[in-house]
Amino acid sequence: MLSNLKAFFKTNPHQDHTQGPPPAAGVVDAGGANAFLAQAVQFVPPVVPFAPDDNGQTRRTNRANEALLHETANAPVAVASLLFPVGLVAGDGAGRLGYEGFVLPTEGGAVPERYDVDPRSVTMHATVARWRDILLRRADSANQLMFGFAGTILPDKLTCLVELFPEPVVVPPPLIAALDAVVVEELGLASAVESVLPAFRADPRLKELYRRIDPGLTPYGTWRLFQIFVGRLGMSVGIGVNFTVRKLVRPLAGDGFFDVPMFEEIYETESAILLRAASGIEAQPDPLGYEGWRIWRNEQAPVDHVILLYGDPLIGLPEQGQTALAWWFATFFREVHISHKMRYDHGYAIDHPPFAAIFVHPEAAMEGPPLS
Repeated sequence: MLSNLKAFFKTNPHQDHTQGPPPAAGVVDAGGANAFLAQAVQFVPPVVPFAPDDNGQTRRTNRANEALLHETANAPVAVASLLFPVGLVAGDGAGRLGYEGFVLPTEGGAVPERYDVDPRSVTMHATVARWRDILLRRADSANQLMFGFAGTILPDKLTCLVELFPEPVVVPPPLIAALDAVVVEELGLASAVESVLPAFRADPRLKELYRRIDPGLTPYGTWRLFQIFVGRLGMSVGIGVNFTVRKLVRPLAGDGFFDVPMFEEIYETESAILLRAASGIEAQPDPLGYEGWRIWRNEQAPVDHVILLYGDPLIGLPEQGQTALAWWFATFFREVHISHKMRYDHGYAIDHPPFAAIFVHPEAAMEGPPLS
């Protein structure tokens, strides 16, 4: 098996229902968008008004529902689909329901301000200049210590799936566009750290890259990101991977809509070659003197190299499985060192010489570049 894998690696009862129920206070607090939608929808009166009977049937039903939600919050026996108006805002304002059931991240129910920044502003120029210095220092460190260097600003789900948002949004955001121009035209680092947004947008399975409700990548999305990074290190992955195993997971972002557990589907691979390689992943003792770094080793991995992977917590950990970028690196590379801190640690790279150091920085945090 190992040799094969190496070879591949290149209510209310008295209410007039014809008028529609008034929006709840929580809906109104979501910025008025839900209230507008509630008034716009034509509600059909129920055949029998929903109200407690003399025996307290409604209360018994509520208790049964609560028990069901409690028992199946992590592994429901079955789920059913419902249709809701596009544009609904989560109670905490952190997301809006877009087309095809995708929840897209917002700020207070509105498009985040970074999509409407003046590209000529002094603040944006200063931020781009700070990113320029950081990328140059990281590239110089890699050259000095003679290891590979790659990374990216991971595009937000809204940036990548903008057509599914109920309002027009111009992408890419000005800061991503400006930084990419500097990376390509001035620094000559395009092959190492340019945005993955063009590659993601060109993917024929674009809507399968991100989870439908939560903001993270699907197993397919993390696989594609892994492929991009491997390519930037001068390698190729020749193995074909199919994602056909359906799995129900509970997204945290769903709780902001209805205060009951929601679930979404993800699809994982059951490739025997990959799963057998991944079975060799073992956590190692934490490195002494370096807070925040953790190490995994895999004697069954096909590539005998050490990788430093740091940045966005969505990198995850190998034990989180295929939705974590860390799982893919730990499956293919003999040793992976992971930190969920955004900054580059030159001292750590000296004491733990890698084959390559790879960073992932979230788009939403671009305005605050790390110090190193």
